Amino acid sequence: MADADPRRRRPGETPGLVRAGALERGFEERKVEIINDPIKAIKPAFSIVKSGDLIVVQVDEVEPLLNRVMEPFDSIAGTSPFIKPQF
Repeated sequence: MADADPRRRRPGETPGLVRAGALERGFEERKVEIINDPIKAIKPAFSIVKSGDLIVVQVDEVEPLLNRVMEPFDSIAGTSPFIKPQF
């Protein structure tokens, strides 16, 4: 969880609110992990996600994150000249 625009909140406050909300809604504390860098958070997220899970990532700069998300798929299928991301 990173917050590029904290809207006058102190550092760490937004991730703390997200953690508190997750715990309040019944998530186990050991299953709530805050990683403040969205690019670094993607790899661990994909390593634990299961069918039916949802990963939500909110970023200001989409392209670096999209590139990171697509890395595993590019290594499997290769890049296609017919598919170009639209930004």
